[in-house]
Amino acid sequence: MSEPGDEIVREKRCVACGEPFTCYAGGCWCDTVSLTAETQARLLVQYTDCLCPTCLRQQASPDVR
Repeated sequence: MSEPGDEIVREKRCVACGEPFTCYAGGCWCDTVSLTAETQARLLVQYTDCLCPTCLRQQASPDVR
C-alpha cells in the first residue's frame, strides 16, 4: 500500500472524449469506480489509455454510480 504523497501526478487526456484530467497513479480517483470484470475487459480492448472521470463513471456498475 502506498503512503500519502507517494502518488505520481500526471496530466492526461481522455482517450474517449478528449477532455484533460489529472491522474494520481498510486492512489487515483479511478480506484473508487466499480467496474464489472466484463466492462474492464471491454475497456482494455477498446481504449489504449485512461478515461476521464466522466467517461469512466459512465461505464461504472449501475449500483455504484
